[in-house]
Amino acid sequence: MTHSAQRRTALIMFLALAYALGPFTIDPFTASFPSIGSTFGVNTALLQYSMTGVTVGMGLGQLVAGPFADSVGRKIPMTVAIGLYVLGAFASAAAPNIWVFIAMRTVMAIGSSGAAVIAAAIVRDSATGDAMLKMLSRIFWVQGISPLAAPILGAQLIQVVDWRTIFQIFGGVAALALIWSLRLKETLDPAKRNGSVFGGMGKRFGYVLKDRSYQGLLVIGVITTVQLYAYLNLFPFLFLNLLHVDKSTYGLLAGSVSLSWLIGFQFSAAIAPRWGYLRTLGLAMIFGIAAGIGGLTIGTSNVTQPIFMVMVYLAILAFGMSGGPLQTLALAPHGDEAGTAAALLGTLSFLVTSLISPLFTMLPTDSMSGLSSVVLASYLAGLAAIWFVIHPALRHSQLR
Repeated sequence: MTHSAQRRTALIMFLALAYALGPFTIDPFTASFPSIGSTFGVNTALLQYSMTGVTVGMGLGQLVAGPFADSVGRKIPMTVAIGLYVLGAFASAAAPNIWVFIAMRTVMAIGSSGAAVIAAAIVRDSATGDAMLKMLSRIFWVQGISPLAAPILGAQLIQVVDWRTIFQIFGGVAALALIWSLRLKETLDPAKRNGSVFGGMGKRFGYVLKDRSYQGLLVIGVITTVQLYAYLNLFPFLFLNLLHVDKSTYGLLAGSVSLSWLIGFQFSAAIAPRWGYLRTLGLAMIFGIAAGIGGLTIGTSNVTQPIFMVMVYLAILAFGMSGGPLQTLALAPHGDEAGTAAALLGTLSFLVTSLISPLFTMLPTDSMSGLSSVVLASYLAGLAAIWFVIHPALRHSQLR
């Protein structure tokens, strides 16, 4: 392997770890919810608000990190973002009450989302079009282990250690990424940096938002995030209350759902360059619609585990399929504002999700009907955005 190839492989491994901080903010800890609630003496609804803190943090982290990375380069913001994750993880482990816990979970989310949006900008610095999707595919082959293994590992660990120890373990993993980030090579040429972080933020956001195709892609980014977080809020309770599985089985099932996301992403990466990015995105929306209809059909009946899992797999497969084409189409025209474009895509998604996340606590945890309604409405909105907004805007584009 040449020195250049070695450096590219190392970059892919590092970016995979940076992206993995997102799943590491949520997936290892869902099996610990009952233990965390018992420790702090709080009910299920209040505990679910810790997920609201996560979604708020995800939005805030991207809002600042993207423009910051466009202004001063990628290396320093990446180091700061990972450092925040480390701080939040260890502080969550030491939290004396639920409110400090929620606040520190928010800090973790700010760090993980910042790292992810800067990683997306680094990918855009390094490639575009088919090459960008290929690089993302390689990154997510590695990163895909994290959402697959994290819930399984978390479910096993909570049976032998305290939930606080689990936070310390993942804080330690992030600390290794923090050390690695100090060796990261800068990918944004100084001539392409946008100067003041906050002074030009509004102008950069405005420029990106003038792109009509980006507007439609923004809608899809929002709705796919909404349905994902509806699932993340509900699945610990659906698995335990509806399927009545034990914690070990729960971890395996949750991990298998993450595998369906990885399969969806890699499937779209394989077909999009030949079949078309927009067609692939549309197919993802159709799969999601099918999952929503299927879940509603069986939502009030006697649900068996295989039927339940097929509907969940299909919804998350659709989410995975949308990721590569969405990022490629959204960032391709905005190389000089890659951080800002990625940040806006993520920030608005998590802002909307944060605003409506209290509604997730009102959805039933003993039926698929609530979750399936969110899935169906979300993917129908995504298909409408493709048909009425994105497709007309990209009619004459080479990348579509």
